[in-house]
Amino acid sequence: MEAESSFTDAKDEAMDEWSALLCTQLNGSKNLKEKWSNFKKLTKKNENNFVLPFLDSNGNILFEEEDKEKILEDTFFKGNHLNANNFDNDFYTEIMEKYINITLSEEVEEEGYMNEEISRDELEGSIAKLKKNSAPGPDNIFTELIINAGDSLISTLLHIFNKSIEEGRIPIQWKRANVKFLKKAGKSNYNHPSSYRPISLTSVLGKTMERIITTRVECYVESENIFRHRTGRFQTF
Repeated sequence: MEAESSFTDAKDEAMDEWSALLCTQLNGSKNLKEKWSNFKKLTKKNENNFVLPFLDSNGNILFEEEDKEKILEDTFFKGNHLNANNFDNDFYTEIMEKYINITLSEEVEEEGYMNEEISRDELEGSIAKLKKNSAPGPDNIFTELIINAGDSLISTLLHIFNKSIEEGRIPIQWKRANVKFLKKAGKSNYNHPSSYRPISLTSVLGKTMERIITTRVECYVESENIFRHRTGRFQTF
């Protein structure tokens, strides 16, 4: 166990050093060809998503990836917990009407902290909170690339984020997710979907902007004391 832990630590440290080196080379690339070569190396890493063979209802062992994917899809994305009858359409309609009225209202305050352009400090603060070695989303952009970004990339991201706020839209890639399945600890076997839990891997860029907006909302909620009559002592954002 100790040897395994030491190996994992050494592997993670080597990956960090390798990623940092590539980012340094990327920032210092002398021409476009060299820049793209280093970028492709950095975004070409593979993530382990190994799921063991499943046993179906008849006791047959399923080795094919397509068969395992079908069982996982039926279990997690087509189960009774997603029954449309359990969805509160009235509440959804009410909230959407309020949202539309707010967006169309000419009385909405355009000034103020919530509507200001994202500052470089906000962006760099959000990037500083990214976790190293986090798996990428569908855009295949790793956190190391953003964490080690140079001035040029930071300025480009700042422009994209502020353009997104100005137009009230975000790239469709930021709304998508890669679903991975992790083994639950302490299971006697891993031949059934219940021994796994799904996680959604979304865009690092989307999460970076989301954290900036979340921080603004948190500050606004606390400064206006919005939850004073509705919650207990603790709040999570």
